[in-house]
Amino acid sequence: MYKRWENIAPEVVMEQSIREVDKVINNVRAILGNTIVAKHINTKKLSEKNNYYEELSLQIEHAIREVRDDLAEAAVSKQIDVEAQVPVLENAITACCEREKELEGYISALSAKKRELKDELVAFRQSQSEISTNGDVSSVTSASIEASMDEATSAFERIRRAKKLCCNKNALELSRALFFMSVAGIYWLGSNWITV
Repeated sequence: MYKRWENIAPEVVMEQSIREVDKVINNVRAILGNTIVAKHINTKKLSEKNNYYEELSLQIEHAIREVRDDLAEAAVSKQIDVEAQVPVLENAITACCEREKELEGYISALSAKKRELKDELVAFRQSQSEISTNGDVSSVTSASIEASMDEATSAFERIRRAKKLCCNKNALELSRALFFMSVAGIYWLGSNWITV
């Protein structure tokens, strides 16, 4: 079906590819927003647990001074519970930070892909205007137009698949989205996303 649309209105297909990339970027930004919120909530909980731990320490000291072993034991028991919860919260915050960085990388890579598609669209429009103003079709061959359209359409398909997968918050689906991003020519290099 896309081949038919390519032949009828290649510019429309290219514009649709750009809109699809925008949708994927918006979906990833929404996931990023949820991740930032989760990090904030976990940071707040960690702060509350640390404050509660300090409060319990003061209660233990007070109970020991008053020779209230039962109160001291209860406070120590609560401190042990807090000590067990703190690493879990710290791990959750670390995971959120890593995910945040990863999602920001997706956004950067997708934005680069969007710029690339826009450049292709501008080049296509320029080639079309050259044909219409000069009437000279020798400089722009149908093969080059078809190759450009094939590339834009295949990018559209790959990004559409990645969009479907990025919308799902499941980690397995996100790893599949990573795979499709690599198929679309978006790769992680060191600490940066690149497009090829």
